[in-house]
Amino acid sequence: SCYFQDAYGVISDDSWERRQLVAASSEPAAFAVHHGDACITTALTVGDCADAAVFTRTADGQLAADGTCVVVAVAGGHIDTQTPDCGGAPCTPMPPIYPPEPVMLAACDAPGEASSLFVLDNGQIRTANARCLSTDGATITSDDCRAATAHGHVADAPDPAQRWTLEPR
Repeated sequence: SCYFQDAYGVISDDSWERRQLVAASSEPAAFAVHHGDACITTALTVGDCADAAVFTRTADGQLAADGTCVVVAVAGGHIDTQTPDCGGAPCTPMPPIYPPEPVMLAACDAPGEASSLFVLDNGQIRTANARCLSTDGATITSDDCRAATAHGHVADAPDPAQRWTLEPR
């Protein structure tokens, strides 16, 4: 049909819809994970790139460094928030809040929810339950994936705390 002959058609290679998809890409055989000018270190913190851990991808898709794998300590807990007082009118309950979960290096056991990580083209590293590796500048956690905002609108990039790059080693 005429609809699919322009650049806005879903099946068109250069369509807007296709260009908005975030995809997993292939990474180098061995790589360091950068966050700006810093790197994920062998202690699994964000620090000096001289101490950067050298990661590889296992056959099962896990991120491995020195015989251990990056694993999210999936606590599975959440914090229930109180329903607001709506003065007798029906209220919508507030959704639970899932706090950030710690990330650690552990034995590379069979892949599972906690150890299956996906490196996406937009710089996010997705973890269990559609969360993302995140940093506060030193520690690394698994937190809700967020987009950057500009002028009150969602930008076409992840939140800076969740933007990573892979550098070949």
